[in-house]
Amino acid sequence: LPGPSGSAAGAVYSVFWATPEMWFVEAPYTSYEDIVAALKPAFGETGSITEQTDAWVRFDVSGAGLVVLFERLSNLDLATLPDGFASRTVMEHLGVYLIKRSDTEVTLYGPRSSAAGLLHALEVTAKSVI
Repeated sequence: LPGPSGSAAGAVYSVFWATPEMWFVEAPYTSYEDIVAALKPAFGETGSITEQTDAWVRFDVSGAGLVVLFERLSNLDLATLPDGFASRTVMEHLGVYLIKRSDTEVTLYGPRSSAAGLLHALEVTAKSVI
């Protein structure tokens, strides 16, 4: 498992650090709808695993100019962060997880109940920097 502010991608799963002793594991929903059943044998009783699909919305944002986009949306300085960096931050008054996959790809996880608001913030901000 990656350490603080880290993420790791494997052949099947990706994982990112959320807080001390807590990680999010990502896998394709179509092949791992019951991710708890898939992970529980590996962790046994050493960890508590909960399925979070219905709680979060995921946005994969890609393209040139992400530094300019995210400097308006977040307090994280995307230009100085290494690939694989993961952290909780705030965007538009919402707590989100940001994962910098590369200089041209960022993943955001936000509360599903606020998906429309987060999408609106991304769209408006993107239009303002083009």
